[in-house]
Amino acid sequence: MSRGIDFPSLDWGIAAGISGSAGEIIDVNIMLFYLLNVRSQVIYPGRFISASLGAGAGVRGASLSNPSWTFFRTSKPLMTEDFAGFATMATGEMTALLGGALSYLTFWGVDHDPYWLDLGGVTVGLSAGASITILGSVHFFDDPRRVIGSPITAGT
Repeated sequence: MSRGIDFPSLDWGIAAGISGSAGEIIDVNIMLFYLLNVRSQVIYPGRFISASLGAGAGVRGASLSNPSWTFFRTSKPLMTEDFAGFATMATGEMTALLGGALSYLTFWGVDHDPYWLDLGGVTVGLSAGASITILGSVHFFDDPRRVIGSPITAGT
């Protein structure tokens, strides 16, 4: 991770990006997301990778979620790397070009409120199914970016 452009923060935002999954009983899931340090206004791209039990139809496909932020707060100031590790995700989706997804994520070992972070919304793509991932892996890329323009806060 790059150092020097971030500060510990209590306030965070998360937004889902592109996700994809394949499988019928055992699903392999990949989701790209963004984690925002609200205090320092730095966005970190990350990925969530997992294998899970689920119900769906063959290749469940890929979807692109609406870029909306879910804001949350931690019990103590944390750095982005504190979120790397394990997470649990529960999803349900139905998309045929334009559709919707219910998707909730929680980070292990990080005390955050709300506990389940809502990443669902309008989706574009082709997918159908439901799954729960007990143990997924969270990684961050080494290219954080400062927010340019108006700050992103819970009020925007």
